[in-house]
Amino acid sequence: MANVVEVILAGKDQLSGPMGVANKALMAGAAAIAALSAAAGLSLRAFATFESAIARIEGLSNTGKDTLVKWKDEILRLGPALGQTPQALAQAMFFISSAGLSSAAAMDTLKMSAMAASAGLGDMNAIARTVISAQNAYGEANLSARQATDTLVAAVREGNVQTTLNRRGMRMY
Repeated sequence: MANVVEVILAGKDQLSGPMGVANKALMAGAAAIAALSAAAGLSLRAFATFESAIARIEGLSNTGKDTLVKWKDEILRLGPALGQTPQALAQAMFFISSAGLSSAAAMDTLKMSAMAASAGLGDMNAIARTVISAQNAYGEANLSARQATDTLVAAVREGNVQTTLNRRGMRMY
């Protein structure tokens, strides 16, 4: 009887090696599929958010279709270069496009706002609104997005002032 148990246990040991490897491979495959599914879900949500923001610009601003197509392509190209997601850029562009700036000035305002946000000045939408307010106050022909953003950055740097630009506006302390 002891020999039968030893044979069964010996057989179990011989099978556990290949079966253990197969089981680990199966579990690793399942984990990889789960990770890919999660990534695909995030990508689809990000795409939907981007498309929703673009549709919002189209529906609620006076932006022409040709301009919108150019902006969309430019936003997708600029996202990685400016350290911002295309979704965040498209959402900021909604506010910018509603300000009545020319197409070129609107894209410049977006670029400058994204660069300032990436540099740590604050929330991109709040920066864009601040830049737009300055441009509207002084006139697009008199104050570019670069000049307005540079002035904002210089005020923080030279004034030894710490700012937080957030959705509620600029706070200086």
